[in-house]
Amino acid sequence: MSANENFLCPITQSVMEDPVIGSDGITYERTAIEAWFASGKHISPMTRQPMSSHSLVPNYALKAMIAAAASGSSSVAAAPAAA
Repeated sequence: MSANENFLCPITQSVMEDPVIGSDGITYERTAIEAWFASGKHISPMTRQPMSSHSLVPNYALKAMIAAAASGSSSVAAAPAAA
């Protein structure tokens, strides 16, 4: 799979397997951002601004796009059209 740059974790520069959104609004690989926090860092690795929370939200949409790209699918299943 040719990695779309949006699929890469900004910390590891590897394709994400478990993408999560940090309080800075940026998506990271879960293990990478958790290690960042565990090392005592409380700032965003991207913006260098304080992170208001260490809470992480799964980025299911990105995870689905990465899975679709890995399987060779050209697109993620579209939502049904509104009637």
